[in-house]
Amino acid sequence: MVDWWQKRETERALANELNVARERFRLANLRLRELTGAMPSGIPAPDSNLPIQQVRSARVQAYDEWLAALDRWTSFVKRGTIPEDLQPSTAEPAK
Repeated sequence: MVDWWQKRETERALANELNVARERFRLANLRLRELTGAMPSGIPAPDSNLPIQQVRSARVQAYDEWLAALDRWTSFVKRGTIPEDLQPSTAEPAK
C-alpha cells in the first residue's frame, strides 16, 4: 500500500516532469518559428533545409515527451497509477 507521503512525492515528480517537458516543447516551437521566420519569403534556401529538419525533429521529440509526461500525470491523477520508475523499492536492504 502506498502512503500519503509517497503519493505526494509521486505527484511532485510527475508535475515536475510535465512542466519540464512542456517547457522543452515551448522552446523547440520558439526555435522553429525563429528559424523559419528569419526567411523573408518563407521558403528556405536549399542549403538551409537541414537545420530546419533538425529543429523540426527536436520539436517532434519534445512534443512526444510532453505527451508521454501528460499521459503519466493523467494516469496518476485519474487512476492512482504510480509509474514503475517512481514506485518504492521492494528489495530488502543487504545484510
